[in-house]
Amino acid sequence: MRIAELDISDEHGTLSIDSTLEEAARILLQMNRGVLILLDSTKIPKGILTDSHLLKSMANGLNPKDEKSSKHMDSNILLVNLDYFVSDIIEDMKLKKPSAVVVVNSNAELQGYFSPQDYSEALTRMGMKRKV
Repeated sequence: MRIAELDISDEHGTLSIDSTLEEAARILLQMNRGVLILLDSTKIPKGILTDSHLLKSMANGLNPKDEKSSKHMDSNILLVNLDYFVSDIIEDMKLKKPSAVVVVNSNAELQGYFSPQDYSEALTRMGMKRKV
């Protein structure tokens, strides 16, 4: 099974790495679940931001209007292509333990997000049990 066979267009939003945490919070509040993928000016993914990143920064007394999202993002992401086999990605996930798997095209531009739900769906469709 290839990544292209899954719906990777949901469960994420996008935001510029130059955005503030306040802007990130607005987008996250509009989403039911998922992550924000932070993109540079050429639309290449650089990291992710979740609600817990926002909460941690505010618990530390930081002003979300002044703080850049990029200072608080998690850059431990695994970039994969739509043609990748899920089984290969599972092996990479075991080895690299990324915080997120982000799908890109041949120019490294964002195509989608391989979410935990996508992972579970892929395992079910492949007749495997969750191991990672």
